[in-house]
Amino acid sequence: MIRRWRKSLRLFIVKKMSSLATTNDSLGNVLAKKTGKYLAMAKVAAADRITYFLNIFARSATIIVRIWIFTQLYEVTYQAAGVEQVNGLAVPVIIWILMLTQSFGAASRPTAAFVISEEVKSGALTYQLGRPYSYLLFQYASHLGRYVPNTLSSIAIGIVATLLLVGTVSVSWQGLVLGLILLVFGITLDFLMNACMGLAALWVEDATPFQWIYQKAQMAFGGMVFPIALFPEKFRAVAELLPFSQCFYSAARIMVKFDAALFGRFILIQMVWVLVLGLMAVLIFKRGTRNVSINGG
Repeated sequence: MIRRWRKSLRLFIVKKMSSLATTNDSLGNVLAKKTGKYLAMAKVAAADRITYFLNIFARSATIIVRIWIFTQLYEVTYQAAGVEQVNGLAVPVIIWILMLTQSFGAASRPTAAFVISEEVKSGALTYQLGRPYSYLLFQYASHLGRYVPNTLSSIAIGIVATLLLVGTVSVSWQGLVLGLILLVFGITLDFLMNACMGLAALWVEDATPFQWIYQKAQMAFGGMVFPIALFPEKFRAVAELLPFSQCFYSAARIMVKFDAALFGRFILIQMVWVLVLGLMAVLIFKRGTRNVSINGG
């Protein structure tokens, strides 16, 4: 009797394990297919941008003028103040941080807000709602696909210009690797904020005012012109908590001058904002598309 019970128990365990393995395999296949689908979308967007490489290169060349202006500005400012460093940052370090921040920010054009708002106004959004993919994930994949060739072009030109103007600075491999992690979160954060603004066109039709405000906030608090590290201590602490500085400045700051404690602070702030803005984007999308289905587009 005991032998039969043991045999039955073994058979039961074997069946459960095999069913679990089958479920895991099927789940893995589904995830692989979905990931591959969005990866293919990103590749298509990247290929489309590369087709117009000369156009990308010409737009990226404007960073040369910006870096030259920043170099003159900060060299004169440091000389007038009679200092070589401010908060541990010399002029070459400042210029490298600004170059990367500008390059990362410029690579996000066209913004997701512009693309989504145009699709809302043209009615293209209505046709995409019935397709077998997540609209927000599709836009995110397309944004990443456009971003990679844009940023490579901007950084290539920016590095040459910065080397000629201020020379080299000492960087660490930890800063480069962890900076890339911050950049991925920063790109995601920038996309989510722009997606929320673009989806606002479902109610206001023209999301341009929101985009204008966002651009000015990036200029003031995103480290695009004045590195956050140069702000007064209390103001700097507040600016670092805002999502604007966590889009591109945080990655540039860690890449150029690595600080383990600062990296931990930045990555935590980014994760919180990505979660909050991700939920906000999903809620806005669901509420907005409900209006689309009611009004017929």
